[in-house]
Amino acid sequence: MNRIVSFLVMVNTSNLLERKKDLFHKLHSQFPVSIKSFYLDKFTIFLAYHGDLDSLLTWDQDELHFCLGQPCKNIFDDFVFKDRFLRVSIKNENSVIENDWLGSIPVFYNSDDQIVSNLSLLTLTDKKIDYEGLTNYFEFGYSVFEHTPFEKVKFMRYYSKLIFDENGIDISYKDDLISLELLDTETDENEVLKMIEGYIHHHEDLYGGDVVLPISGGYDSRLLNYFIKDKKRIRSFTYGISKKQEESFEVVKAKKLSEILGTKWRQIELTEFHKYIPEWYSIYGFSTHLHGMYHIEFYKRMIENNKISNNRSFLSGIFGDVWAGSIKYKKINSFKDVFYLGYSHGMCLNSKYFVNTKNKTMSDFFDETSDRLNNDKFKTIATIRMKIILISYLITIPEFFGLNPWTPFLNFDIATSMLRIPENRRKDRLWQKDFFSEVGLDLESMNLKSVRSNDLNFEVSKNTKFEPINAELMEDFVDSDYVKEINLHLKNCCKSDDLKHLIFMIFNNKYIRFALGKIGLKDDYLEYLSAYYVIRAVEMGLEYEY
Repeated sequence: MNRIVSFLVMVNTSNLLERKKDLFHKLHSQFPVSIKSFYLDKFTIFLAYHGDLDSLLTWDQDELHFCLGQPCKNIFDDFVFKDRFLRVSIKNENSVIENDWLGSIPVFYNSDDQIVSNLSLLTLTDKKIDYEGLTNYFEFGYSVFEHTPFEKVKFMRYYSKLIFDENGIDISYKDDLISLELLDTETDENEVLKMIEGYIHHHEDLYGGDVVLPISGGYDSRLLNYFIKDKKRIRSFTYGISKKQEESFEVVKAKKLSEILGTKWRQIELTEFHKYIPEWYSIYGFSTHLHGMYHIEFYKRMIENNKISNNRSFLSGIFGDVWAGSIKYKKINSFKDVFYLGYSHGMCLNSKYFVNTKNKTMSDFFDETSDRLNNDKFKTIATIRMKIILISYLITIPEFFGLNPWTPFLNFDIATSMLRIPENRRKDRLWQKDFFSEVGLDLESMNLKSVRSNDLNFEVSKNTKFEPINAELMEDFVDSDYVKEINLHLKNCCKSDDLKHLIFMIFNNKYIRFALGKIGLKDDYLEYLSAYYVIRAVEMGLEYEY
């Protein structure tokens, strides 16, 4: 695999250069990446990569050009921004960074101290809080509207250009490829399936070796499995989320799917993912809540315990469900309703615990987009553009482990075509259900015995000693009494106790939870754990030695 996975660009005159160099090199001790530095006329560049770096760099006299994301023959063609792609050009007079139509590779920048990186933590040079960014971060559980919780650190909007020189950083927005006229044009589901198949066949031929495919047995990974031509190349893996992970519905479905298609499959047991909080934080920092540690354990165990060819690629189903029609949107009547676009699934902080709140950026977003927010297709794109700062981990984490990622579901033509399938066919993903029935992959009709409860966080947390949040450090931002409640609850609630597990199981059933909630009964465990993930990421930023 030849792939650049991370970069850091700074001006040569910065007095933070050596410190940031040390922090960037820390990636090498956490992930199997190589590190190299380039010192040009005005800029210093640090790169984390896999494979042959020289093949990934384009030199034009004294100018350096490279990309992150999908490989292409000509990185200067504008069509590259219709897929997962980021282009970086380091010139004598300035540096230019351009991202794709979704902003699928988050880029953070610090204008005051002239630092740009796809790792938020490396751009932090001052701990002054941006209350606008912090309010939105708490409310969504991840950074939105180009603000982070820290005043000096911003991030690039989708489909934009960043120009960076000695005088500072300038951001400009390109004309959006999305229009209501485009979204109102219907597509044929059979043509869409052919597009997905063609994309998969092209990339299957482009990459040699094993095709690593994490599968849950759901529609997205099922579709990807089906369209791979050479099933012998597939290496699929699954983790379960129930107490007995082998009985989880994801594992049961994935196993059955692999039996039908005749592919190599293995279950990966997860037991200790909270130990990987430092690794997660090195990549995602304070841009999102603590989230994808379980994927770090998943890929670490996958690579260490299985013989996978060195020449391997990674096929992801990221956002396939959203494009296909899985989300039912509420009406957006005011700026406060914009929260519903975020689909935070409870991984956020209840606003009653905020100490200070500011909502101008959310209000501005509503004012700028209200004429399109009555269109559910536009809402879908807005959701993905918001949430990709978090969900990008589905590709970024395996990429750091040396898996060469690709997916049809970040491609502009495929994604927008899926979105434009007639609504009566998108509803409940009927177009995919009928397809799976036709090709013998209707797993839902096979009466497979499985467990649907989600116990994974509870089971792993029982053996986790969580670092307490410093209530005093966070008192200007979050209610101190609530922080103390969180610490106490996480210290005591996850002991191996049959009664506590029974209570958790009862409230884990959404129907029972809803009924009990009507009479004021609830289990606070998941709320406390989610709040911990959200608050702890900001606290770690405040403790960070930059």
